[in-house]
Amino acid sequence: MRRSATTWRCAGATVGVVSGTDARLGQGPVRGSWLGAVAMKSRDSGWSSRPGAAVRDRAERRCTVRCTAENGPREPTADACAGVSGGAKVAVGAATFAVGTATGPEPQETSKALDRVWVGFDLGGTKMLTKVYTDDFRELAKKRKRTRVQEGVKAGLKRLIGAIEKALQKAGVSPDALAGIGVGCPGPLDLKKGIVREAPNLGWYDVPLKKELEDAFGCPAVICNDVDAGVYGEYRFGAGRGGRCVVGVFPGTGIGGGCVYRGKIVQGERLSCMEIGHIVVEPEGPRCGCGQRGCLEAIASRLAIAAAAAQAVHRGQAPALKKLAGADVERIRSGVLAKAIEQGDEVVERIVIDAAETIGRALAGVVHLLAPDAIVLGGGLVEAMPRLFVKTVQAAVDRHVLKTFRGTYRVACAELGDDATVRGAAAWARDRILRPDTD
Repeated sequence: MRRSATTWRCAGATVGVVSGTDARLGQGPVRGSWLGAVAMKSRDSGWSSRPGAAVRDRAERRCTVRCTAENGPREPTADACAGVSGGAKVAVGAATFAVGTATGPEPQETSKALDRVWVGFDLGGTKMLTKVYTDDFRELAKKRKRTRVQEGVKAGLKRLIGAIEKALQKAGVSPDALAGIGVGCPGPLDLKKGIVREAPNLGWYDVPLKKELEDAFGCPAVICNDVDAGVYGEYRFGAGRGGRCVVGVFPGTGIGGGCVYRGKIVQGERLSCMEIGHIVVEPEGPRCGCGQRGCLEAIASRLAIAAAAAQAVHRGQAPALKKLAGADVERIRSGVLAKAIEQGDEVVERIVIDAAETIGRALAGVVHLLAPDAIVLGGGLVEAMPRLFVKTVQAAVDRHVLKTFRGTYRVACAELGDDATVRGAAAWARDRILRPDTD
């Protein structure tokens, strides 16, 4: 839709909406989804329509421009443009916007907020899943692809971007409506710079994922640890709803952990934390993949359980499991373990119970540190045996915490399944983009 040029003056700055254009800002978003071409001018810099220059000009003037999906320009207040040089001009085409300070509250929602969409992305070593959500997180479309790690980083990034584009097409929305992208990633991340530092399962090292996505879509992107995203998803939409402090533990090949406290993911300044899987529970225990001895995931992960179950098969103690998968650790998956227990393999059940008790013992220490309202257990192992795991972990935590803490928390099975990380990543991105100064 084309608009006639409109201008107004605020605190010495001239702000205008220029008549229709289909151009989009290609990079460097600051506080929202830019819908239109931006050019800035001051007495000392001259006009520039280059996105990068526009971003630099914005930063120099310390003025934050927040784009929304509302119809029609809203006149900014004098306070909103404080610090903008007198000759500064902003021109925005085919978009409407509100101007606010960097420390201001989240923009008021309007009926047009439904025009704003968010993308969540779950980046795994074998699959990538992306979903498009409305502003109130109603799912519009999804796209699933194989990650194809063997094809390399460039091909992986291309597939990731292509999956988002396909999902937007399936949703029937324009990329201009994309307000932000959230990605849950494995491995150590530089949260500040948006870089995947080390993800061996992907073969990614020092990949600037945030920049790649922002350059491709012209909107802000937020990356976070995949388990953190999953716990945040459960906090917002699943088993942790209403909690003040929610701890999540996801046993799988390893054991991932995360925590949401008063609505925020617990993170370091640059790195994710809550590495529950690397709490040492047996100092002289088996060697962990990280190189240390006796880590929780070396004793209680699905991989550790499968290895112990395979030994039981060799000893002739697990006849049902022998028929289902033999002693091949690769074939002893979570569902197979559950079936073996159902068919009467008591030794396999004991192995799983021992692992769950060890997780509970480690979580008792976490309860003493954080006093969570809820402990959410997720992942394929828990999903395959929810009652066994939840009951055993709850009992173990109760047994090892101080009496004062008993009854102050609940242990629950995750509710969102595969949707936890992708939905949580989108929701976390929305929170970070619309409320960047509420750390």
